Amino acid sequence: MKNSAKFGKLDLRSENTLLRRFGPFMLYGLITLLVVVLYLDNHRWLASIELGIQDTMVSLGREEKAPPEVVVVNIDDAAVEKLGPWPWDSERVGYLVGMLSEYRPKAIGLDVELPSDLMEDPQGNLFLAEMIHRAGNVVLPMRFTLAVDGRFTQTAPDYVAKSSLVVIDEAARLLDFPYPQSLNATLPYPEACKAAWSLGHVNTWQDVDGKVRRDPLVVNYEGHYYPSMALQLARAATGVNRLQVKIEPGESVALGPRTIPTDDGGMLRVDYRGPAGTLASVSAAKVLDGADDLQVLSGRVVVVGVTASGYGTTLRTSASDDFPRAEKLATVTANILSNRYITTVTLSTFLDLVILILIGVFCAIVLPRVTLLNRVIVLVVMGVLFLNVNFVLYSSLKLVTNTLYPTIEILFFLAFAPFVKPRDESGYGVATSSKKTVKPAGFTTDSGRALAPHVTHDAAPTVAFEQSPATAQMNRSLLQS
Repeated sequence: MKNSAKFGKLDLRSENTLLRRFGPFMLYGLITLLVVVLYLDNHRWLASIELGIQDTMVSLGREEKAPPEVVVVNIDDAAVEKLGPWPWDSERVGYLVGMLSEYRPKAIGLDVELPSDLMEDPQGNLFLAEMIHRAGNVVLPMRFTLAVDGRFTQTAPDYVAKSSLVVIDEAARLLDFPYPQSLNATLPYPEACKAAWSLGHVNTWQDVDGKVRRDPLVVNYEGHYYPSMALQLARAATGVNRLQVKIEPGESVALGPRTIPTDDGGMLRVDYRGPAGTLASVSAAKVLDGADDLQVLSGRVVVVGVTASGYGTTLRTSASDDFPRAEKLATVTANILSNRYITTVTLSTFLDLVILILIGVFCAIVLPRVTLLNRVIVLVVMGVLFLNVNFVLYSSLKLVTNTLYPTIEILFFLAFAPFVKPRDESGYGVATSSKKTVKPAGFTTDSGRALAPHVTHDAAPTVAFEQSPATAQMNRSLLQS
């Protein structure tokens, strides 16, 4: 029975020692595992937080200055008051195109609704087609119905297929990095399409929080790859023919000598110059009046859009919650022409996990060896350095990195810092009970005066040792002497 009790006490103390020694490693390991699971699960609300952090970083480094390459012509309240409510008939749109061409812009993009059937207004539609043909640099809109999968519901006619891109570098990579796919297309009436310099899609792409941060430069329709209107306008402005546009799946789109970086899905991160109204703009009413002070249109790309109250289409973006679609299109065009891009640094899942694990290992080794104050200082410095490095990467190189999960890991370590005792107090271990002072048994005189100094140690289960008769007799002799 005595041996059993003795071994039981030894086991209990051994377990407590192991807990104190390896407790921090277990704690930091569990925190790291939790963050890894959150990363792999990729919750929608966490993705929204990550995008919000990126928006803040981008806004802090934003230069709110109108780019000189583009001008937006707004069919605004003044234009509606002058020519009547929107939508206008094709004849009035034709007059606007004709007047714009008089100022000799590099390209004209019509981001407006156009009839799909000539017979809806035969005379007006033919007049509009004639004005488009005379201008010689008009890009018309096409709209796709995007879907993850499905079958095409209609076949694009030849005069539309001529707007597609034909040069694809390493076409086999399309299986690994597919572009957005469309099931059908909404097109202007054939005579307008044939008269146009080219067609470009005006689809937008929303992130998980409903905001537009990226622009799909290319859409797959019937195995043909159609560029966005912004890409077509940049092509028209630079005189690049479509054989000089090369798709590099998962990497970029080459526009002649320009390389436009894209993500794995062929999306370009939009570099908004500021909130709505930052870009140079002109009222369509002034254009129709033939105003003399509109030389700002000369030599620039002109994007025509509707902004009149109750008629215009606005988007939720990272720059503004009511950003006109035509201004977003003009912004992307300016990004391409000025070679101004935001590149999102997307590491592989393996490298992201390695970074999280390395942070966990570093903290598990270093933090238990220092005091609570130093532990807090180390974690705060780590967090500040991490965020500052990411801000410098954006402000200097326009590189946006994912910062959320390493930040969450550091915050968890900071929250649990008080629960880990420094090694110089109790070895490795999670903070448990306080210390107390005890007297060694068998080392006091009859008067109670201690012959040996008091010993201070952690309160822990003691181990009972039996004395042999010879040892007991020796102790009594020492006390009597």
